[in-house]
Amino acid sequence: MENTSSDPVALPKTVLVVDDSNIMRRLVSEIVGMDPDFQVIDTAENGKIALQKVRKLKPDVILLDIEMPELSGLETLRRLGLRSPSKVVILSSLGGEGTPERAEALRLGAAEVLDKPSGSVSMDIKASRGSAVMRALRRVTGLPLHESDEEAASADVAIEQPSAETALRAAAFGMLLDSVKTAVLAFDSSGVLTYSNNLARKFLERPTIEVGKATIEELFGDYNSMFADEIRAVMGSGEAKTDFVVDYSTEGGDWLPLLASVTPAPPKLKDFAHVVVNIQDTSAEQNLRKVLDKVMSSAVTEAVVGGEDLALGGKTAQATVLFSDVRSFTKLCEGLGAEAVVHMMNEYFAFMADVIRGNYGVIDKYIGDAIMALFGVPKSTGNDAQNAVQAGFAMLQALDLLNGDREKDGRTPFRIGIGLATGQVVAGLLGSPERMNYTVMGNSVNLSARIESLTSHYGAQLLVCSETYNALKNPYHSRLIDKIRVKGQSEPAALYEILYGQTPEKEEQWLESYRNGLSVYEGGQFKEGLALFKEALNFNPNDKASKVLISRCEVLMERPQPDWDGVWSMESKSG
Repeated sequence: MENTSSDPVALPKTVLVVDDSNIMRRLVSEIVGMDPDFQVIDTAENGKIALQKVRKLKPDVILLDIEMPELSGLETLRRLGLRSPSKVVILSSLGGEGTPERAEALRLGAAEVLDKPSGSVSMDIKASRGSAVMRALRRVTGLPLHESDEEAASADVAIEQPSAETALRAAAFGMLLDSVKTAVLAFDSSGVLTYSNNLARKFLERPTIEVGKATIEELFGDYNSMFADEIRAVMGSGEAKTDFVVDYSTEGGDWLPLLASVTPAPPKLKDFAHVVVNIQDTSAEQNLRKVLDKVMSSAVTEAVVGGEDLALGGKTAQATVLFSDVRSFTKLCEGLGAEAVVHMMNEYFAFMADVIRGNYGVIDKYIGDAIMALFGVPKSTGNDAQNAVQAGFAMLQALDLLNGDREKDGRTPFRIGIGLATGQVVAGLLGSPERMNYTVMGNSVNLSARIESLTSHYGAQLLVCSETYNALKNPYHSRLIDKIRVKGQSEPAALYEILYGQTPEKEEQWLESYRNGLSVYEGGQFKEGLALFKEALNFNPNDKASKVLISRCEVLMERPQPDWDGVWSMESKSG
């Protein structure tokens, strides 16, 4: 791409990419990297880290996701305010024109708000959204557009700062400042500090707070101005705001999680205080969350921290279980040392975890190179089977993205199989008194593992049982691939392949021949079935399932089974 910058020797504009999705950070970075007028200076996975990097790197533009844990895009934008010269372009998945989030982002100073593809991974972002991202970057930095038919847009949006309202009369709510065991601050009607206990100085890391001189804005300036706004809002409305979370930015650059309440002072204290601020340090809880998130899913962590009953004795629930496994893992690791293998697998797991969690899945465990994920426990969305299939489909999309990078570097691409099964499971905390794990047991767990092991047998990437398939509200392009009894189970299982990737030129004829062949095969007409499966293979020479059924028809023709019921019993776990 030709550099169209007005200054031919100008340095590239620097861009900070902020998104909680590892995949989206990579995709957006690749889009920006395609234009020589821009350079991705760094990335951040949440607003807290982004604010620290803005202080240090001072990027020209911040590409900021609107939905993120710990500190949302809007909260991050509010804290940036007028304190950073960086232009902010919001990437939003919450809707376009007319949405409250878009209006608030523009009010807070975003230069532009762009629609981001929904879901955890969107393979079309480069093609369909990449040009929109780059047009926005060029507009907000004042560079000429590459597209001649695109009108230039204004780079800046006026930043509307909330104004402090005059104090109204205090509400009748009593509080004895000296008796509480939490951090307490009190301010008069003009916003001057009139009281501060020692815990407040400790929590805010401000040992020399001057009562009678310090103001709300001095104590809560810079990235903490949102807290100042909350205090001023209570002063103006006279209505208390209790138990809201504040991420306090210390002068040393650290983040301190606080639980705050702002309450109008009682009438008897009106000459002393107008509002009282009560603060609790929640660092211990946040650290617990971080530790638990490393060993269990975020959904289970929330349940544990929230004190929910995770059924120590177990409870029965309807769930969909996903198993995935890496094929030819030994070959994939050839020539790699232990450290390289761990790095490779961590990169792979990061991609897969991104899309599983993005589709309401809970990662139960990693088993070597395999993943077991749950949909419907500990909480159901009411659309668990659909979420599970969407997650499996998105995993294959994410794998294409990961493999694209690996193939560029001459590395062997990943190949995986995914199996899904839906049914009743027993969910609960299992293990010894010293160590327990939230997990599930039941036929669906075993069946999903068996189905995954059969993906290689049929040459499929994603197989689901009939219970999962029948629960789909929005069907996928698929085919009934076989009816079997998996090893270790007596009940028959119908398997459906969710078709992914390139399909043959004569796809309709291929699927019709296979469907008809399966129908007569199930009825015991093996000669007719053999002919139809050969016909299907002729339409799609790469169809391994047709080869499997051809071989099976030949076996059944040679050794007829008098009690044939249309269901083939697998002799091993993998076929």
